[in-house]
Amino acid sequence: MQVEVHAERSAGTCRQSRCYPTELLRKLLPPLLISVWTLLTPQPLGANENTNLFCNVNTSQPLIRQIAGYTVRLQVDQAQRCVAVITDNKSKREVFTISDQNMNLDRHSGERISGGESPDVVLFSYPEAGRESFLYTIASLGKRFEVLKEITNSDFVDFKSLEKNGPIYLITHDGKLDAFLKNELHTDFYYVIKPDVILRLDDRKLLNASTCFARTYDAQTTAVREALTAHDIAQFLKAPALEKNDGIKATILGLLLNYLYSGREQQAWQALHEMWPADDQERLKKALLAVYHTGILAQTDGRDRCDEQHSPK
Repeated sequence: MQVEVHAERSAGTCRQSRCYPTELLRKLLPPLLISVWTLLTPQPLGANENTNLFCNVNTSQPLIRQIAGYTVRLQVDQAQRCVAVITDNKSKREVFTISDQNMNLDRHSGERISGGESPDVVLFSYPEAGRESFLYTIASLGKRFEVLKEITNSDFVDFKSLEKNGPIYLITHDGKLDAFLKNELHTDFYYVIKPDVILRLDDRKLLNASTCFARTYDAQTTAVREALTAHDIAQFLKAPALEKNDGIKATILGLLLNYLYSGREQQAWQALHEMWPADDQERLKKALLAVYHTGILAQTDGRDRCDEQHSPK
């Protein structure tokens, strides 16, 4: 497509119905041509940086995003698997490749998730045959590409800043809880108030930051406490094991889990002592600790320090 602008001056008059001064043409023509070029040039799929990129077997075209001097490309290979390739734009060298039945680029890629000076990239894939969990790969896009952490969990991980100009936290639920609750409850367990697990990546170290947000858990535990009456607890304790109200049971389990995951074990065991049948307290305590220590927190490298720099006001 050609864009032609005709304007001719002769003795101070124009022969066209419209006439533009030469100086004005010089100002308008370049942006006009750029606008036309932008409209006619197809943008690569994935150019919108505020969305996730999702690749599966039905993806027909490569998904491409430019991040901090690197190109992230997602496409389906001949084996019908999604391949993510990260290329260093300066050296034109492929620095990282990973494939799965599906492969996705998180929209927070390009942010400083690990707290360093360089932006990071987050690739994740859904559970597939032989793996029941999501797989998250977090890597640094600095002068030297570097994989910082791999995280597996059977629940989504959300990347979010919880305070203005604060660090980015990884927020999820412990995937191990589903199997635990399914074993404890004989009906639908999805109405249990499962506690958030709040993590922070400090370079290569994945830290448990849940204890830094006690007030967030307080809102949940207060709501649960208010929902349980003395009469409810008394009836629950008296009822035979097979006749116990699953709704009350689920509420108590939610309370215990919120205390435990917010780092307040003593309050958890006190509530267990007050609300759970005495002959089953030791078993449940061991089960709670087992899921707590073998779930997603088993992948952490300790607790966050909760100082002013990394804790919300």
